[in-house]
Amino acid sequence: MIFKILITFFLYWIYLVRVRCEMKPVDFENNDYYHFHFSEDVDIEEFSRAVGLKYHMKVEYLDNQHIFFIEKGVLEDEIKEKIENYFGLEKGRNAIDGFNSDKLFYYEKQKLVKRVNRGVIRDDIYFDNEGLYNRRIVKNVVKDSTGDQAVDLREKIKKIKEELNISDPYFDKQWYLFNKDKAGVDINVTGVWLQGIKGKNVTVAIVDDGLDYTNKDLAPNYNANASYNFASKTGDPKPGPSDTHGTKCAGEVAGARNDFCGLGVAYESNISGLRFMPSARSSWLEGEALIYKYDVNHIYSCSWGPADTGNLTQDIFYTTYSAIIKGINQGRNGLGSIYVFGSGNGGYFDNCNYDGYANSPYTITIAAIDAEEKRFIFSEPCPCILASTYSGKRGAYIYTTDVGTTECSIRHTGSSASTPLAAGVIALLLSACPNLTWRDIQALIVETAVPFNPSHPDWDDLPSGRRYNNFFGYGKLDAYRMVEKARTFKTLNPQTMFSTQLIPLNKKFSENGGHITSSFYIHRGYPKHYKFKSLEYVGVSFHYQHQRRGHLEFNITSPSGVTSVLAHRRNRDKHGGSILWTFMTVKHWGESIVGNWTIDVEDKKDENLDGGVFDWQLHFFGESCESEGVPPPSYPFLSRYPTTTPPPDPDATPSPDLDANLQPDSNADSQPPLDPQPPSKPDSNPPSDPSSQQDPDTSLSSNPTSTSSSEPPPPPPPPPPPRPEPQPQPETQPETQPPQPPQPPQSETQPEPEPEPEPEPEPEPEPEPEPEPEPEPQPEPEPETQPEPQPPQPEPEPEPETQPEPQPEPPASPPKLQPEQKPTSMTSSTSTTSSSKTKISTTRKASCTITVFIGPSPTEGVSTGSSASHLSFFEKRHLLLQMILLLFFFLFLGYSF
Repeated sequence: MIFKILITFFLYWIYLVRVRCEMKPVDFENNDYYHFHFSEDVDIEEFSRAVGLKYHMKVEYLDNQHIFFIEKGVLEDEIKEKIENYFGLEKGRNAIDGFNSDKLFYYEKQKLVKRVNRGVIRDDIYFDNEGLYNRRIVKNVVKDSTGDQAVDLREKIKKIKEELNISDPYFDKQWYLFNKDKAGVDINVTGVWLQGIKGKNVTVAIVDDGLDYTNKDLAPNYNANASYNFASKTGDPKPGPSDTHGTKCAGEVAGARNDFCGLGVAYESNISGLRFMPSARSSWLEGEALIYKYDVNHIYSCSWGPADTGNLTQDIFYTTYSAIIKGINQGRNGLGSIYVFGSGNGGYFDNCNYDGYANSPYTITIAAIDAEEKRFIFSEPCPCILASTYSGKRGAYIYTTDVGTTECSIRHTGSSASTPLAAGVIALLLSACPNLTWRDIQALIVETAVPFNPSHPDWDDLPSGRRYNNFFGYGKLDAYRMVEKARTFKTLNPQTMFSTQLIPLNKKFSENGGHITSSFYIHRGYPKHYKFKSLEYVGVSFHYQHQRRGHLEFNITSPSGVTSVLAHRRNRDKHGGSILWTFMTVKHWGESIVGNWTIDVEDKKDENLDGGVFDWQLHFFGESCESEGVPPPSYPFLSRYPTTTPPPDPDATPSPDLDANLQPDSNADSQPPLDPQPPSKPDSNPPSDPSSQQDPDTSLSSNPTSTSSSEPPPPPPPPPPPRPEPQPQPETQPETQPPQPPQPPQSETQPEPEPEPEPEPEPEPEPEPEPEPEPEPQPEPEPETQPEPQPPQPEPEPEPETQPEPQPEPPASPPKLQPEQKPTSMTSSTSTTSSSKTKISTTRKASCTITVFIGPSPTEGVSTGSSASHLSFFEKRHLLLQMILLLFFFLFLGYSF
């Protein structure tokens, strides 16, 4: 007995050292927490002493990302100044601008956040207030099966139950699995089951408020090794009595075949629980949850998101984005983790393109439809939706599990119900074809989704022969079609992406009849230069300003004439200020990118309100022409994506709106100056928002590109490229102007006080050397690709400015926004570390052969981990303590025996 007690004591002591010493309790009441992403060679102990921050923990699974804390009362500006001094950063720069440091990639003060599940429907979203989409209401076209057809369906379900030995009492009521009353109104899954495909060898993680693994329908498929409770820091994800949401979602995926409740879509798959809701948690826990055991968890089902209040613009956190990037690069042994999110429950009053989880090219967004195959009133529209699945309402709910050993639920609803159904279908697909990549899954959804309710007015016929609907995506998921298509599907080449440079606009709504339009021409040199084979996602970044951003509708039209409504008007969004935001669309999947891409931004309410568009930018995601050697997706982008020098046009045809070198159009100077003055109060979350996450709106004073701290985080910058000897240039073009950080006037770098052929002299020139080389200051524009790296200069000399920066005037006379005031390119999202292990490659050769690729390289976000030589002082101390304790433990065992 004494022997057992001593063993237990030693094991518990080791646990205390291993967990409790490293993971101190989070105390936001008395402390402020900061998240840092360093390079490997930063001495964390020395940094902690120099800045005055105490070490809290390393972010699990994310390399070189750490949490520090300090007692409340120390001003954030003081911390910022110490960080700038320690790393030698340029004063005033922030994560939006990029730190131009090869040691500090990102840092941010953390906050408590609360995500809301999407199973509770607000009462006030059931009314289409003013027909925000201007769509007529159509009657349902699905009819009940009658006569012989109804008899056949009932006979068929009996045979299915007999052949598969199904005795679950609720199976007959699970109409979305097999509908015996309305033919075809289901996910067409029984034909997959009859082939013996039921989800084996696939694990689906329910990222939610917990999972009651004691439930009789979940216990047979529960995977304890892949589960975790981020609230209690234990391996037990069991929820509280009122936290039923995650358990209901789990039953839809993996409810076992037995004599209890009903069936899950993949009823022989494994299910794990990752609990980090429902109470407010530190923001880095979200990232840890979405990458936990990514070698075991294959699919992450996420039936939650920002509050669906219709007035928020919320991107995901840096840790969350980092986790997703690492998941798609390294999860499932390099094939990529699958992340499934719902479109949201905001109805007509919201749009999922303002939700950073739904509009990511690395997630799968699913909309909700009801048993009559009509759009659920609460389901949000946006062109990021890939497909739809079913949810429940009165008379036709989703039947699933509930908290308790013998509890079942018959009232599951919301987009929370449609998301796990999609995760279950994908689990069947991976069970049948385990070598599919994360992008193969997306492509199979696009190619096999079934359009329905053909009289719905939002369906558009596409050049590819498919149809798309902003409410339904490409149609509803069909499990049988997906599995059959996957059997002959050729694995896609790796993903590639490129961005144009910023396209300056500087137009006001009041001066353009409430409509602002602009076009950019993509010539044949772009796909050839970037080895771009096939289009998948299109992103459009806008830098705009308005008194009430909810008045605006954003559209883009492709060269094929297909228009995506990126975001419709939102009546409840009364926020104003200057905004940087990137919209996404999947509607142009498979189209040619060559030709004119035209944006149209319209004030749908009052064209006379102050507001306008400063500039915009295009981003293209798609399949590469090459099957090997393509860098994997890299770290999070900010409001600006990485840009490169535009390739030459093989046809020498200038853009109808802007030429290939991105010169402002001839009308830009004739436009009245866009007033960059902010509203009286900065935009923030309304009191009704349960999350403390700030809205990423920002106000402009003398800096028209300033953003709030809730803008998306920056990519980790690479080492600055070597710069040639500076040469004076009498004439410069905007695209060769070195990008200037949006600094206050006193911190800007001014040219040396030497005679220059300046068109306008600077009011107050001040000699000040540049602290860092600029990202792309080339003395002459290159015709095709960037030059080979030159040996770095030992002491770079300051480079004289070749074009003046307009100085901000007093608020009464705001300056006109010039394109050169904004960075034309972000610091590159590449890193100095390579990651050949994370490359997704196939044996199939590419169908295109084109010259050298220029684009982002792998980042440390996809590296395989830090080496022991780069362990922090705290990690070394804990490791040493563990080794000592283990030594004593084994000595004790030897003595006992």
